[in-house]
Amino acid sequence: MTFRQGCLLATIFLLTALGLNTSNQGINNLTGESHNPVIAVSYDRSTMNLYWLGSDYALDLDRLPLSVKNYLQRMQKVIHAL
Repeated sequence: MTFRQGCLLATIFLLTALGLNTSNQGINNLTGESHNPVIAVSYDRSTMNLYWLGSDYALDLDRLPLSVKNYLQRMQKVIHAL
């Protein structure tokens, strides 16, 4: 797979995830119910939650190697800078 194909695949996945989450939020608003997002990732200082098809998977960041923790902290700084 070339770089261009990888970027195209990532873009299609991102657009699909955004569309699914938007339709899920619309259904939540219409029905008055509250369901988890279809595809999402949330990050806290000690926990990362992955939402996949409405299920919530928690990952304890204290159990990760130091290099992964440093990477996640740098990514959080970049996201907050935007």
